[in-house]
Amino acid sequence: MNYKYKKILLMSLIMVIMVIMVVSASCSNQKVDDDKITIVTTLFPQYDFAKQIVGDKCEVILLLPPGTDSHSYEPTPRDIINISEADMFIYTGDEMEAWAKTILDAVDNEDLKVVDVSKGIELIETGEVLHEHNHNEEFEEDEHEHSHEHEESEEGFGHSHSHDIDPHFFCSPHNAMIMMNTILKEVVELDGDNEDYYVKNYETYLKELEAVDERLHEICESAENKTLYFGGKFAMLYFVNDYHLSYVSPFASCAHESEADPRSIVDIIECMNEHDAKAVFYEELADPKVAKIIAEEVDGETYLLHSCHNVSKDDLEKGVTYVDLMNQNADNLEKGLK
Repeated sequence: MNYKYKKILLMSLIMVIMVIMVVSASCSNQKVDDDKITIVTTLFPQYDFAKQIVGDKCEVILLLPPGTDSHSYEPTPRDIINISEADMFIYTGDEMEAWAKTILDAVDNEDLKVVDVSKGIELIETGEVLHEHNHNEEFEEDEHEHSHEHEESEEGFGHSHSHDIDPHFFCSPHNAMIMMNTILKEVVELDGDNEDYYVKNYETYLKELEAVDERLHEICESAENKTLYFGGKFAMLYFVNDYHLSYVSPFASCAHESEADPRSIVDIIECMNEHDAKAVFYEELADPKVAKIIAEEVDGETYLLHSCHNVSKDDLEKGVTYVDLMNQNADNLEKGLK
């Protein structure tokens, strides 16, 4: 089923859900408590930032189920209802979540405040980053193997990313600060009575973000090796851009269906042996089998580099934060880039 027909199916599903909601509301005698502001978020970063700012003043909902890949996410009927009944909807932008526009166009809620956290962020064109970060001569002859161009998927609402813009700006702590500021402004506009409380929470968490950003700068600037040998699907372009690192990966993109190129795996192994590099990095919530193969061939170690797009169910229940994950990245970079 192609994208056009899936979009029609989604619109039909939304209309059915809206009818059910109206009927249910008219038939129910239960009084709904509307006192608490409800904020619906799509990915973990904005979920965490919103929770840090609002504390116990608002309810914050994460749409993406813990432990799942954001590239394979499709909104459920419950998700559509949550969005339609929310006071605020925070999403990553049209580049990352193409399905959002379809839902928002159909939602009958004039009071819903929609927040696109990509606003104010300098988005990176993938071709531009490709030229800048693939410095190893062994990989320059076949740039396609390291490009981060997203394939336009026809099998789902949430999979299609732009061919020109990389939407994973949330991997950068610097961009996280911009996202935090955007969310703060929108929350204060929605609930000005608690402005002082929100601003205080924002300033507290901002200091933590600034501290981990400074730590990452220090680690990367002093590193002997400034190349990330990545054995997984690479989504960290904004991260390597911020900290002046280069990278190589055997995957053409971070799309869910992307497969490792065997020739590139051999090239990475040869390059690592030539430079006596021992650290192979991989992404979260995935089987690091390719990274393990490379590490075994170079007698090295594997290290997690978390993009923060989502967390495991266990981490979510423990209250792990974006800053926690970035400090974990700092720990692993400190070991791997020495």
